[in-house]
Amino acid sequence: MTQIEIVLNEPAPVAPTVEVPTDSDAVEAQLADEIGNLWQVHSSAQSSTTR
Repeated sequence: MTQIEIVLNEPAPVAPTVEVPTDSDAVEAQLADEIGNLWQVHSSAQSSTTR
């Protein structure tokens, strides 16, 4: 067998599995709250520096 035949006969690598948290809705809600809070702080800081 040639090197090319050996490589072609090897099994394809298996992609790793990704664990998805079952409570993704809770995580998404928490992130949305954090983003909202950060946006409020940003907006307050912007309005205080423009005065």
